[in-house]
Amino acid sequence: MNLINSLSFTPNFLAYAEGVYGITFYAMCILAGALVALFLASFYARKDGFSWDFFLTIFVVAFPLGIVGARIWFVIAEWSKSFAGKPWYEVFNIRGGGLAIQGGAILGVASGLIFAFFRRRNCSLLRAADFAVPGILVAQAMGRWGNFFNQEVFGRSVNPEAWNFLPSFITNNMYIESGNLGFCTPLFFVEGLFNISFFFIIVYGYKGIFKKFYKYGDLSFLYFISYGIIRMILEPMRNKQFIMGSNEDSMKSFSMALAFILVGLILLIANHVIRYLHKKGYIKENKFIRFILRRDYETKHHDKLEDVKEFAGATTSTKEVSSPIKEVKPSKEDNKNIYDKSSDDLEDELAKALKGLDDDQEKKWQD
Repeated sequence: MNLINSLSFTPNFLAYAEGVYGITFYAMCILAGALVALFLASFYARKDGFSWDFFLTIFVVAFPLGIVGARIWFVIAEWSKSFAGKPWYEVFNIRGGGLAIQGGAILGVASGLIFAFFRRRNCSLLRAADFAVPGILVAQAMGRWGNFFNQEVFGRSVNPEAWNFLPSFITNNMYIESGNLGFCTPLFFVEGLFNISFFFIIVYGYKGIFKKFYKYGDLSFLYFISYGIIRMILEPMRNKQFIMGSNEDSMKSFSMALAFILVGLILLIANHVIRYLHKKGYIKENKFIRFILRRDYETKHHDKLEDVKEFAGATTSTKEVSSPIKEVKPSKEDNKNIYDKSSDDLEDELAKALKGLDDDQEKKWQD
């Protein structure tokens, strides 16, 4: 059964096969997923005190670069199978298919963080990452529906009775005519369930259960661990023609999944160890520590300082403190004053503000 897979530019409007130029459902699923991820990131940023448009410009930069990264990863991984011996311009033929989420996630996240590092100076870098990165799991779940409409990246042939609980419009279109494969595992559906499940585990499970131990960056690093686990579970279920590498027995996909898990674990552990050692004074502040923890202390310090001054009835100049609710573009001198202070200086400044409270105010503040 041929499945509608695009909105055609022809009078037929709906297209059922390749070779008809139009807007494919695959592209619409990817875009819809990206927009949902943008909404989630904006929602969590707003919930934490930032403006709704905090991620808008970041999205405009990160989303297209994520597509580029997905294509580059696919071309490198599938070079011997799909591109060797063919004209060089085939690497740019994205309409012929070929995007790898691993590359999209890496370049998309990296480009977004770099942009945020330079243009969102009123927020911790890792704090901003935790707003956005977990939502990529939801975007991936929605994007996989594009594979359903294209009838690609499906699983191995199985007994259809095991999937009778699914709606008929899904099961009827998992009979793959090409190659007489019969009924194939709806891998897009399985992966979607895993992605949504891990999203809730990361955002609400981990942060809720381990709230006392949560540090900025934890949710982002857990995303990479989750993605690796999902890939490791799904690879044995994948149809051999969609296993990345030169042959069915290739360990390339498994190795990539393991790499994601290990990198995520290393970053998660390092995030806590570095902060602990720095807090205890075993690691002195330097450029590397400033890069890792940059603006974490400043963000918390300024939030507390704002609360103290507001509580005491004082007024705060927007030039002195960059409010998380309303972004203020500081001058270079302002940036130097705000962001180049050591954590000790910040604590001293907060202590002085607290000393400015009278006895009754201080007691109420502590309460």
